[in-house]
Amino acid sequence: NFWFEIPLICTDKSAKQVQMEPISNIKTETRYKAPRQSLEVINDQEFMLPPLEEISILYELSLLGSMQKIKKRAKYLEKLDSKYTYLANQLIELADNYQDKEITDLIEQCMNVGELQ
Repeated sequence: NFWFEIPLICTDKSAKQVQMEPISNIKTETRYKAPRQSLEVINDQEFMLPPLEEISILYELSLLGSMQKIKKRAKYLEKLDSKYTYLANQLIELADNYQDKEITDLIEQCMNVGELQ
């Protein structure tokens, strides 16, 4: 969430009687919220995890915040094996919307599920 304030100067004497709502009271949601599903649910259906080495590389890229490199690596994963397409598409969608925290969260979930397997 963000907000901003704009100080206004009224030059028309008749307009001074008009009360205006401060702009600072208006809040706008700016972050794109990607639909989230539990990896446990997805894992049983169409979701396949890449090797932990690949997840580690993605994790490092997410910590760097390099959206272009994350998208490039996601496309590489998709070419590596079509069973990684779902994860690759999720990463690309999040990177397109500059959702760095959500990318890191997703990759951390992958790491946790990968360690359990």
